[in-house]
Amino acid sequence: MTSHQRTVELPALGPLYAQAARQAVAAKLSRGRRGSALPETVLVSENVSPDREADRRLRETAGGRAGEHASAEYLHVLGFPLAVKLMLEPDFPLPVLGMVHLVNEVEYLAPVAFDDVLTVRARAERLAPHSAGTTADVVVEMLRGDELVFSSRATNLARGVFLAGKAEKQAQEPLELSGRTAQWTLGADAGRAWAGVSGDYNPIHLSALTAKGLGMPSAIAHGMYTASRALESSLPPGVEAGFRWTVRFMAPVRLPGRVDLRIDVERGAPERFAGSDVSAVRYTGWSAKTGKPHFTGDVEQLAASASA
Repeated sequence: MTSHQRTVELPALGPLYAQAARQAVAAKLSRGRRGSALPETVLVSENVSPDREADRRLRETAGGRAGEHASAEYLHVLGFPLAVKLMLEPDFPLPVLGMVHLVNEVEYLAPVAFDDVLTVRARAERLAPHSAGTTADVVVEMLRGDELVFSSRATNLARGVFLAGKAEKQAQEPLELSGRTAQWTLGADAGRAWAGVSGDYNPIHLSALTAKGLGMPSAIAHGMYTASRALESSLPPGVEAGFRWTVRFMAPVRLPGRVDLRIDVERGAPERFAGSDVSAVRYTGWSAKTGKPHFTGDVEQLAASASA
């Protein structure tokens, strides 16, 4: 497939959500489909620099502390609007509103300084059948000159939209939801707090009233808020880059609510985080009320960054 690159300003999320709402209304009125293949477009934003204060606020909201370099969760948030803009392209075949985030995999390859000048690019890949609809990946990459320093791959599900056939439902491996090492208490304002530092003012996260207006029984926490809290709880001290961070989402966290978290640390060879004997960290979060899983994931040292 030949890609078509287009340079755009890095957008803000608010106008994009308004555009998504207009698209949803237009699609409902026209009863039309927008195609059955992913766009070949690659969107590019140039001359993008991280904001130290924005990083500090976001990281502290996730329960962490400011570092010398941009955090992985902040870089994900920085590039997310470009991903949304790509999904709002006229030839993107899946509706943005109602899309469910299934998996996110980040590779933070080299530390990004706050005075670095980055190029951000976004593309879509892997349109695939799912038992509940169709999935597509959106990849966001950040480059410092010609050096790839950050990459995020998000797998998103459009429920009820079967563009690529219907896949059989995959059996889920059982999770051990016991032996908690921490518990989070999330207030009704947790969604508004994350929106304030991330710019993601999706109404389903802000209040029970706005969430019910979109068919949700209550407000739910941003998935990347819970993933970022898990990351901040999992990273070995002093590690700011050179790792792969994965999260798999199972069920949303209703607000207010409590989440039980278990962190399992793997130690020893073959790869270890610099300055420690930790090779990987696995984490699982589940509802303290119902016992049902919310997410699971891991943080692993990248081979190129392993200590000798």
